[in-house]
Amino acid sequence: MSKKEVRVDENLVRIPDGHVLKRWPAGLLIVSAVLLAIAVASQSIDATSIELAGHGGHGSDHGEHHDDGHGKDHGDGHGGDHGAGHDDGHGDGHHGGHKSSLAPVVFSFLTACCYFLSLSVGGIFFVLVQHCAKAGWSVVVRRIAENVGTLVFWFIIPFTLLWLFGAHDLFHWTHADAMATDVVLQWKAPYLNSTFFIVRGILAWLVLWWIARINHRDSVEQDLHGSHETSRQLQYWSGFRILLFAFAVTFFAFDWIMSLDAHWFSTMFGVYYFAGSVLGFFAFMTLVVLLLQGAGLLGELITIEHYHDLGKYCFAFTVFWGYIAFSQFMLIWYGNLPEETLWFEHRMNGPWAAVARVLLVCHFLIPFFALMAKTVKKIGFTLGLGAIWLLVVHYVDLYWLIMPNLYVDHWPMKQGIVDLLCFLAAGAAFTALFLRVLTRHALIPLRDPRLQESLAFENF
Repeated sequence: MSKKEVRVDENLVRIPDGHVLKRWPAGLLIVSAVLLAIAVASQSIDATSIELAGHGGHGSDHGEHHDDGHGKDHGDGHGGDHGAGHDDGHGDGHHGGHKSSLAPVVFSFLTACCYFLSLSVGGIFFVLVQHCAKAGWSVVVRRIAENVGTLVFWFIIPFTLLWLFGAHDLFHWTHADAMATDVVLQWKAPYLNSTFFIVRGILAWLVLWWIARINHRDSVEQDLHGSHETSRQLQYWSGFRILLFAFAVTFFAFDWIMSLDAHWFSTMFGVYYFAGSVLGFFAFMTLVVLLLQGAGLLGELITIEHYHDLGKYCFAFTVFWGYIAFSQFMLIWYGNLPEETLWFEHRMNGPWAAVARVLLVCHFLIPFFALMAKTVKKIGFTLGLGAIWLLVVHYVDLYWLIMPNLYVDHWPMKQGIVDLLCFLAAGAAFTALFLRVLTRHALIPLRDPRLQESLAFENF
């Protein structure tokens, strides 16, 4: 606790009218729309040149291709032995025969949306945990998490578009002919059907938005009235909200990522997505704080001690992500069941084997040893480099989860251009909306009862 009260200069925690950060959102949204339009147009123009895994081309006669290629895929892919059928169907039927010319954009845009949504998910979790633990150190950085958490509201738009225009490309189980011939999909039909999928998605979105809205609204209102009861209520209900949060994130990960390969399943997949989300958020928040202070905001309110703790969280969730990744892999490897191991086989052979090795080294080993040192976590420059590194490998991780469902045994170079356009489009929209909410209120909770404790925080 502080020995004397630290006065907060509101000029350092409020972004004035006319500031460049308040002028960026509109332009960034326009840039986002233009980039996405370019990505879609590029695939529409070049539709005939798309080469998907196990799909050699449309052929000269489309009807002949449909009868021979498509029918054969499902006849062979889902008949006889389930293990062999899954392997063939996964490469040809699941990921080639049903894809449209826009499939590369759809998969790439889904990856980008899951990436930026994960940052909002991590922000919501951070706020809930801080309230649950009645933490004092984090008060000065908590408003950033509250702000990024509210962005979950806007993700209803891109995911609705993905469902309306990309569900047939993304989800093999949405095809009636696949359901009619695939015993596994028939068994999973009570869960994997369009109606229940939409209901789960809306419920998960409502839960996350409701939690984020309460956290942000109550915190901003406390800046005006300073009631301690607000903090008590947020702390009291945080445990229950964490439970709801866990269900919402788990079902999102199951539905939008795991069901891309409807034959595969892992009860740990929701936790895997959660671990990467929280790690990505801590890297994002660290970078935002560094940039704000570099722009002359916040002054010395956020100190080396706060950066040290943010670095600790980055290190901790690097370890947690590695633990969950290894646990999921080890259990599936030990069980050695074809319907489970084929998912990893596709990601540990061909072009994806190199990505798997990159994740092991760059997502775990390098951050683990780099962030272990106290000095690295206390120097803004090195901590910022670490944050950028973690944000990059977090995207690579999600890319490795999603894109092999489109390209099983090869990866065309031109896909990289589509990926870049979709990532920049989603990133520009995310940044615009984040700046919009960031600039509307104070950058820290001005009248939180634990603010003075946070300002005087020191590590021991």
